[in-house]
Amino acid sequence: MTKGREKVFALAVVGTGIHGLHLATSAVETGIVSPENLLLLDRYPENLFLWDRRVRNCCMDYLRSPASHGLDPRFPALRRLMRDPGDWTDPYHRPSVPLFRRHGEDRIRRFLGGAHRITGEVTAIDRDDSSPGRPFRVALRPEGPDRQYRSYRAAAVILAPGMAPPCIPGPFQGLPVPSDGVERVLHVHEVRFDPHRIQAGEEILVVGGGIAALHLLPALAERQCSVTLWRRDPITVHQFDSDPCFIGPRCSGEMRRAGTDEERIRLLRRNRRPGSVPPDLYRRYREDLDRGRYSERELQVTEAEVIGARVCVRGTAAVGTFDRVILCTGFADEPPARGLVKTIAERCSAPLAEGGYPRAGEDLAWIPGLYVTGGLADLVIGPPAKNIIGAHLARRRILPALRRIIR
Repeated sequence: MTKGREKVFALAVVGTGIHGLHLATSAVETGIVSPENLLLLDRYPENLFLWDRRVRNCCMDYLRSPASHGLDPRFPALRRLMRDPGDWTDPYHRPSVPLFRRHGEDRIRRFLGGAHRITGEVTAIDRDDSSPGRPFRVALRPEGPDRQYRSYRAAAVILAPGMAPPCIPGPFQGLPVPSDGVERVLHVHEVRFDPHRIQAGEEILVVGGGIAALHLLPALAERQCSVTLWRRDPITVHQFDSDPCFIGPRCSGEMRRAGTDEERIRLLRRNRRPGSVPPDLYRRYREDLDRGRYSERELQVTEAEVIGARVCVRGTAAVGTFDRVILCTGFADEPPARGLVKTIAERCSAPLAEGGYPRAGEDLAWIPGLYVTGGLADLVIGPPAKNIIGAHLARRRILPALRRIIR
């Protein structure tokens, strides 16, 4: 397991969000890998960092996913933690954010205590042809003052980079920071955004009409802000953001039967519901509108500019000047970790499908020993690939394959 004094880990997991942690803890729990032979890599210092920041940023109180979808592979596990009425909400016993956070911390404590965790950005992965067994070589640029590249070796790697970057509409790209140094335009999913820095009395424009926007609006109103929502399209209402049929064998078989990448992409787009909101959140939104807590317009933003410490925004049917603009416009329509994916494809001769997505096998192996999950598994898992249940579906494919590789 070593080359000289350098350790070769049995498994490296790139990304410690929901998908990465679900797969890592499951691999340890099932005995496929010991914590001491597990390497966790993430550019942020805490596990679940981006998930935690994003639910905080949009002031989400309950998850959209049901209680059966957690970090534990056993569906009843999260429900067993529910003690108080505030731990869940109907329908589907959806867990509160604090409960899900405790659930994640418990899984990490039980299974990852002895794992090696390195903070930094993974920039490349290739094969080390000079070592016995040709392990993967993972290049990482650490965070902090020591920015020298380091490399780590592992017999198998799981890529779990999370979501694509936030989508910034064209009119808001490249806007200067005002002279007071306060960023007036930020995406709700950007790490720099913090809703608690917003002052009472600010005039705020929220752009978008999906689940993040509708969670954020009442929180801003509670802070005594003057809140306006501009959305491009009518709000669509669905309990879940993809067709649940694709979790089971009846519809997931459609992905297997699709003959081309183009057919699979069409299936994805037809059965995903981006920008939709669950019925209970929509009812609260309509009630708040009727009470005058905020206003809304349906229009297309055409131009934006910073004027002094304010932002002037023009749309197809309105013009407004605001203290702050918060973009709730989802994520970019591209593979997560696009640059890393491209680098791996070039160095490992790994096949890419249309749009730059990995062309993986049914076991989610992109090439032997290198596995993908989340959005990178879209063309195999189908519409639920990015969701918590998508991590479960990926686990069922990846862990049996890992068992054959890691001995």
